[in-house]
Amino acid sequence: MFKLANENNLSICIGGAQDGHFIGLKGESIVTSEGQYGSNEDLLDIGIHRLDQDAVSNLQKHKKFLHYDAIDFGNQSPTSIYTLFGFPEVWSTASTSDDEIVKYKALQYTTYQYDRNTSHLSEYQERFHILLDSQIDKSFDFDAILVQPAHLAGNPTSITNNLRGISGCSVWKIGDVTTPFDSWDLEKAKLVAVQIGFYNGSKAIKATRWVAVNTLILNAFPELKSVMKLYF
Repeated sequence: MFKLANENNLSICIGGAQDGHFIGLKGESIVTSEGQYGSNEDLLDIGIHRLDQDAVSNLQKHKKFLHYDAIDFGNQSPTSIYTLFGFPEVWSTASTSDDEIVKYKALQYTTYQYDRNTSHLSEYQERFHILLDSQIDKSFDFDAILVQPAHLAGNPTSITNNLRGISGCSVWKIGDVTTPFDSWDLEKAKLVAVQIGFYNGSKAIKATRWVAVNTLILNAFPELKSVMKLYF
């Protein structure tokens, strides 16, 4: 996103402004690049942007910043359960003027690690990525009813094969199948990765492990190193 915006001279904005509008980001972003780790692609595909004081002041008062004790940098258990939250392109409509409101619907998707063959998945490396199963056509809602994906207008859609738009969303570990469900707790959820891609044919979601994000932050802001050591 950062790269495309820079190449096309576009602005990057975030939501959450007190007036209900978007907040434009000022300054430069720090991003990963191609050619790392023996690949011609950008395997990590992440970027960070430091919010200026105006942007922070313009955030709605109930918005909170993530604390480091809510992040899990370790290896993930194959029995862990994950939730991601994003805004699929197929569930959104863009505005064409300043007077037109952007419309979108959120997807909250809970799943488990991808457990099928990965040898054919290009640019996937277990060292850097977490793979999640994305068989949405076999998903159920909170009332145990099979999900029937549809456009914002209500027409059936192919979201089961297209999750474009959710890139950059957070991946949270919310529990483990080896522990009783009633022991799961919102306060125990841990951020583990950032979603960066989707293997359509294999129905797999690819996410970059958070340790890569942390490395990028340290490279960009070395003055934070002593503080971060408190959490490792």
